[in-house]
Formats: sequence, structure tokens, C-alpha cells
Amino acid sequence: MKNYVYIIVACIATCFANNAPCQAVISVVHNDGNSAFFQDLQSAMGASLDGDFIYVPGGAFSFGNDTIKKSVTILGAGHYPDSTLATNQTVITGTIRIGTGAAGLHLEGLYISGDVLLTHTINNYQRADDVMIRRCSVANITCNGNVFTQDEADTSFSRNWQVVQNVIRGDVNFGFMKAFNMHANIVNGHVYNAFGGGTITNNDFLYISQSDRVFADVRYCTVKDNVFYTNWDISYPGYACYASACGSYGNTFLNNMFAAEPSGLNPGVTVANVDNIFSVAAAYFFENYSGGGFSYSYNFHLITNSPGKDAASDGTDIGVYGSNDNYKVSAVPFNPHISFKNIGATTTPDGMLQVHIRASAQDR
Repeated sequence: MKNYVYIIVACIATCFANNAPCQAVISVVHNDGNSAFFQDLQSAMGASLDGDFIYVPGGAFSFGNDTIKKSVTILGAGHYPDSTLATNQTVITGTIRIGTGAAGLHLEGLYISGDVLLTHTINNYQRADDVMIRRCSVANITCNGNVFTQDEADTSFSRNWQVVQNVIRGDVNFGFMKAFNMHANIVNGHVYNAFGGGTITNNDFLYISQSDRVFADVRYCTVKDNVFYTNWDISYPGYACYASACGSYGNTFLNNMFAAEPSGLNPGVTVANVDNIFSVAAAYFFENYSGGGFSYSYNFHLITNSPGKDAASDGTDIGVYGSNDNYKVSAVPFNPHISFKNIGATTTPDGMLQVHIRASAQDR
């Protein structure tokens, strides 16, 4: 409960800051309940400890070239314009770099202009397990980087990343991660280097290029209840490539909906192809979507007569609005949400300032 009290205090401070010439206030809430306030993100991160919460208000902030090496939760006000009218979007300019020590890092409610990147480089291995990226908009997500190969020692790979309910404007490169959960994201680009133990569920894949595939080097994963708004092959099977065991193979495709019947779902790629729906016309996908990638003006609920309605493996809809952990409308983060504010420009004759703030708790 005390954390939520500090959240409200930070929200009120944010509201005042947004009406004043000074920069908005970032609050750091420590495990012991004490808090501190900062005007730049690098100072706030420097003062934080493992397990702390960092509340970042609406506005533009940057980590610079710093690398996060702490297990903290970084919460913004959200990234959808319609849900941040009172606070403004929380924008992180540039790339968020993650290094060893960031196991358990949680990012939520942020518009990230660049990438989320685990800063693995040759002879400088970085590992961060249990990273959560949730309800953010991000350019690309990369774990371990392209310098990593499948021949690295097993202990070098990060584990158990959770990529949930995001807008991913580009690609996701899991860096040969052995376990991950990619759930209910709206994805413009590709998925690379996803290996055994991974689950890819309830995502909307919008990529429609006629020259490349949505998946590359995706192996032994469960691909379930996704929308593939593409009329091209889903996955490259790895014929005539650089090694005998390359490309995508060994995956299980269940209850997905496709714009076309991809030849890429062949025995070399799949071990199971069950209850998938193929050759769905564009008019039977979303309530409001005209193509060309993601836009905040689009509505990705399936239309009433879509064959994907109630057709997921659990009886809900295929795509981001199915399952019991579906995409939250406007991607509002879990912290109390300010939906309205009105702060007087001057005080009354008796020195009172009129403040009207409406905040609502979030159930998830």
C-alpha cells in the first residue's frame, strides 16, 4: 500500500511540474518505503537500488550512453496519445542498454524511440535473466546481439525474457535465448534467433514484405493463437544455407490465422500444424486497419465475422485481444492512472490553489 501512496504523490508532483517551467519530477521509491526525487533519469538510476521502483512522468528523458545493471522497475505514464492527455507520453529518447546485473528488470508504460538492447559484445558477455518489457512502444528488441552464435556456452545465454503487450515497431532478436514468452504484441517486423522453450502467443504480426519472412532461425517454439497479416511465407526453412542445421525448424503451429497458406509451414519447419486458419481475406481481420504497419488510430479487435473469433486454443479470439492476459486497451500501465487534471494558474485571495486531479487504480 505504501508504494501506491508514493505513486500518487509522484503523480501530483508530475502534474504541478507539467504546469511549471521546470522539468518534470522522477521519483525513486526504495524497498524500505523511503523516496527521492530527481529531474533527470541518469541521476535517478544512479541513486536506485535493486528492487526499487522508478516512476517516470510524461515528458522526454534519456539514459544517455549508460547501461542499466540493476534489477529495478521503471514505470512511465504510458505511450498511447488518448490515454496520456493529462500527463503526456513518457518518452525515452535513444536506446535502453541492459547489462549483467539487470536480471529482473521491468520496463512498462514507455515510448522508447530507439531499441532495448542487451549490450553483449565480443569478449564482453552480458547476461540478464527474467527481463520484463510490457506495454511499451519500442523500435527493436535485441538480446545478446548479432555477435552471439548458437555455439556459445549454454551459460552465456539469457533466460526467460517476457515481452508482453507491446507495440514493436521493428524486430525482435532473441539472441538464441533458450526460454522466453512473447505474448500479445503488435509487431511490424521479424522474429530472429528464437530457440527451444520459447512461446509466441496471441501476437498480431503485420509484416507483409514479398522478399523476406516473419521468422528467421526460429526453432522448437510453440507458435499459438497469432494473427499473421501476410501473404508471404512465414518462416525460412534453411535450405542451402551456411550450415547443415540452420534456418527454422521443429516448431509447433496451433490455432493461428493467416492471410495466405504459407508454403513455409512444411515438415522441415513444423512438427505440428493443428487447427490453423489459412487464406483469410484482409476484410476479415481487424475492425479498423488499412495496412502499412501500426498506427494509434487503428483498432486491432477482430471484426465480428472474422474466422478468428473464438477460435484460439482457449476459446477466446486469435490475436492480441484473446487469452486471459489480453492486450490492454491503450496499453495503460499498472500504476494508478491520471485521466484528468485541472490546476489553477493563480491562487485564490486566501492563498489557496485550485487543483482537480482524477486518478484511477488499475486492476492489471
